[in-house]
Amino acid sequence: MTGCICHPAKKKCYAIMWSCGEICVGCGCCGKPSSERDKARLEYWQEELDRHINFKWWADDTELRAIQEKNNESGKIYCKRRVNYYKQKVNGGNQ
Repeated sequence: MTGCICHPAKKKCYAIMWSCGEICVGCGCCGKPSSERDKARLEYWQEELDRHINFKWWADDTELRAIQEKNNESGKIYCKRRVNYYKQKVNGGNQ
């Protein structure tokens, strides 16, 4: 017999886009401060940045499209900052 035990996501889940705020995916982003946690968070932000760069679900309505473009650009800027921050932490500031 096989089984699966799922753990709920923490109230302040770091990787909310991975867990959808429901089930812990065990990514390590919510762990205690460590190099493993920093690596997990870097992976998370790199994936989020990629999601913004490759966004393809644009609205047909011009007003909605303009809002999407603005929000997507803001998201890219934020994700790039987080990626750079965690790259520096993971690489010890040596880039």
